[in-house]
Amino acid sequence: FIPAIDMMAHTRRFLSTYDNYDIPFDQTHRDIVSLLLSPESRNVKGDNVAQAILSPLLGGTVTEEGEQFYLQTATGRQPMQLVAEGVRKIATLSQLLKNGFLRPGDTLFWDEPEANLNPKLMDEVVGVLLTLARSGVQVFLATHSYVILKEFDLQAETTDAVRYFALEHTENGTVAHATDTYADLAPNPIAEQFDRLYDLELTRATGRKRRA
Repeated sequence: FIPAIDMMAHTRRFLSTYDNYDIPFDQTHRDIVSLLLSPESRNVKGDNVAQAILSPLLGGTVTEEGEQFYLQTATGRQPMQLVAEGVRKIATLSQLLKNGFLRPGDTLFWDEPEANLNPKLMDEVVGVLLTLARSGVQVFLATHSYVILKEFDLQAETTDAVRYFALEHTENGTVAHATDTYADLAPNPIAEQFDRLYDLELTRATGRKRRA
């Protein structure tokens, strides 16, 4: 499980601090730090295609020393605290691959992958996730991003088993709606907000709203 809060920049002494003190992080944050700090697996072959996509996005190599992660680039070594959070998300995915935690049959849960991610990288990240899914990793995402959803909609092949879910709060509790295509997902407040923005833009440009 990759939480919405980035943990790649908070690994140093985190495990010992969590185990001995009351800090405002839950077990999922400890779990991801433990996975990130695990030794690189000798036996894992990983998904070479996924790693090949991730490597140029990082612009360097992820290294670890004394429970501290660094990004080694052609210009030097930077601690992860000084690296953009979006790049740290990609580094997290890369590290999980290297450590052997994203093998066929494994499950990845990722909360808000778009948070602080450079919009130019969203298509690449979706491509990596689809590649992992095709290799046998089951992927679950929670997102509020129209771009992420449309990237899946446009990049997914007919052989990809992609499902879209929407949760609706009703008087009788929360109701889950599921569909195989993004266009059929309803209710869809994300798309509704983008439609509203489109209408506002059209009104400003032409003085009339688009037809329903």
